[in-house]
Amino acid sequence: MPFWSRKKVQKQRTLAADRASFCAALFERLDKAGIGYRYDDDKFAIFSEESGGVHFLGNTYTEYVAAPADERAHQISEIVRSASTPPPAVPDSWDDARANVMPRLRDTAYYTCATMQLRALQPDLDPMVFCKRSFAPGLALEPAYDMPTQIGAIAQSQLDGWGVDVETIVAAALENLAVRTGDCFQAVTPGFYVCSTGDAYDSSRMALVDRIVALDVDGAPLAVAPHRDVLFITGAADVAGRARLLEAVQQSLAAPRLEAFVPFVLVDGAWKRWRPAADDPLASAWTMLDVELNGRNYGELKSLIDQAETGFLAKFNAIKTAEGEILSYSVYPAVAGGWMPRTDLVSVLDYDNPSESHMLPWDIVAPYLRAVPDVAPPVFETLRDSDAALQAELAVA
Repeated sequence: MPFWSRKKVQKQRTLAADRASFCAALFERLDKAGIGYRYDDDKFAIFSEESGGVHFLGNTYTEYVAAPADERAHQISEIVRSASTPPPAVPDSWDDARANVMPRLRDTAYYTCATMQLRALQPDLDPMVFCKRSFAPGLALEPAYDMPTQIGAIAQSQLDGWGVDVETIVAAALENLAVRTGDCFQAVTPGFYVCSTGDAYDSSRMALVDRIVALDVDGAPLAVAPHRDVLFITGAADVAGRARLLEAVQQSLAAPRLEAFVPFVLVDGAWKRWRPAADDPLASAWTMLDVELNGRNYGELKSLIDQAETGFLAKFNAIKTAEGEILSYSVYPAVAGGWMPRTDLVSVLDYDNPSESHMLPWDIVAPYLRAVPDVAPPVFETLRDSDAALQAELAVA
């Protein structure tokens, strides 16, 4: 930051980091700018007349809280700028748009929650159908239109207008990313690389497989992309590298805009989920990352379902056994049509002994559930008459 900018910031009043103070500062700036808006506290979003859009505040508020006190005004300014400016028009032709299409790496849970939020905020409109392609378990590549001041999502309807399919636009986005990617994989220590250019596409560079396999790592490349501005890579056979990777990811959990902060290993050119061996001394810590990610994703989904009052999703929980093993569990909802998260164990109430419940392995309960399509993270619906069958399972458990 230039010296003159620092002096200017230091003269601004310090903004508190709590949500009420954040909203008060934002509303003051919006009113001063003469911007017409409506605030929805339940959705933590504003509708802007000038931009003609919905601006969700969650990510900006997280960045606001994480920023030093004398830099928080910048986060407010960014919302005001976005709310006061209609989004730039995306070109009508694919030939004109192609050079500015870039890939975003997303946790697939994002799309379920975003669709539910849009449906709740604009119930009279069909929610946007996102353009995306499966990339790895729980991850998707989403082509986006890169503009000087923002990144615009591309709807499936836009592809129809351009006359291209998902594979074509994703391939073009990856070509553009490769062109923009210089020597960004920096070896912090031998065998441990960090890519952090700050251009909002560092996590997406996980898709540049040719660049990654050329890195000097011990074993198959092992990667974690906690958020859009960083990608960590080491070797799956590198014990010290895995420890550094775990530490780096744990330190990243306080960063804004977290995505899927769990490890993936490159096998035969494709990324697959990596899990440590049972005797790995860091196995418990790696498992905890899984628990935290699932807890966040299922928690956000449950919150939206509860707000909409359209159904029921059992809570995702975790326990640590006397042996130190971390296991996830949920409570079986004794209502046909209730939703459950995917967990290691399921707590089922014993109707013959109402004060008791039994922890059953997921595989025993699974036959009495049905996977709900097009929802991430995966959820399962309880079936009619499954209660009686489960009670019979309890009798022999």
